[in-house]
Amino acid sequence: DPDGRRLVLFGGHDARAYPAGGTWFNDTWTLELDGIPRWTLLAPTGTLPVARRGHTAVYDAPNKRMVIFGGLTATGAYRNDTMVLTLGAHPAWSTLSLVNIPQAREGHVAIFDPYHGRMLIHGGNNASTTFADMRELNLSGTPAWNVVTTSSAPPAARSHHSVLLDGARGRMVIMGGQGAANFDD
Repeated sequence: DPDGRRLVLFGGHDARAYPAGGTWFNDTWTLELDGIPRWTLLAPTGTLPVARRGHTAVYDAPNKRMVIFGGLTATGAYRNDTMVLTLGAHPAWSTLSLVNIPQAREGHVAIFDPYHGRMLIHGGNNASTTFADMRELNLSGTPAWNVVTTSSAPPAARSHHSVLLDGARGRMVIMGGQGAANFDD
């Protein structure tokens, strides 16, 4: 949240006890970036997202909000919900009602594309599938999920990979991950 000069964090799982138990979180924290870093628990209004890990979050700068998608819950349920945390003086959670929703997953990657006002996700997995799909969530108009088609072959199916936005070239760069083979591309 560059306007608030803070990092915003949602959810997760206490990995020290994984996979046998542990604590699953659906809380929201901020880390102040000015002066001495300090963590603060937020108390947003609205319906809190279900506790999860393996979800993605992006900061939608034009709308001053964090958008989360997917994840895995303590009960082993894979999620495909899209939730929004509006930031500012009165933070609040809400659910986006959308069409063309991607399959439930965790371990996918996401970026916010400021040039097209969208969230892009790639890959991830659920109990039966490792995904290779690329999806976009339009955040600049009426929110909707769409399949992204590319002029070249998409990256191989994978989860738990890394991603970055190469803004100078207008592209999403994907590295590593887990899938049918080990990736070092």
